[in-house]
Amino acid sequence: MQKLSFLTGFISASSHVIWEGINEVYYSSNFGAIEYNDKKAQKVWGVFYDTEKKKKTTFTRQEVSLALDSVITNNNQGLYKFNVFNITIGQLNEGLDLFYNDFKNKQIKLSSAIYVVKKQIEGASVEEIDTLSQWLRGGSKDFSKRFYIDKEGKKKFISFP
Repeated sequence: MQKLSFLTGFISASSHVIWEGINEVYYSSNFGAIEYNDKKAQKVWGVFYDTEKKKKTTFTRQEVSLALDSVITNNNQGLYKFNVFNITIGQLNEGLDLFYNDFKNKQIKLSSAIYVVKKQIEGASVEEIDTLSQWLRGGSKDFSKRFYIDKEGKKKFISFP
């Protein structure tokens, strides 16, 4: 029961951190998903250049607002990697049991293990999970150890969490 309570709290806390970190303008029914708007992006980057492709030295209030809006959106996107919205407590519970059944994973912190399980649920490859688990076991901050070779022989980097 304590484990389930902890997982409930973890999910709740992660969603709270995300929602509190997001500018209210971006709240949506899709858990904060922000749709990419090509016209808006062109306006944002076009703000800094005039029609002759020369840098502008003065900006309107609307142009500054649009640029700041873009910065906020980009910063908000970084928070979404911490979401565990679409994973049930039961999935996490079972996934953590399986993860910690491997004696080599016993020293990995619970918060890290939750994100490994999340990656598994989302369909990460066995190679990716094995490489990530080894990196976490080592306690190293050497990011070069987060590269792995996928089934097609391509070298890939693991984002974490």
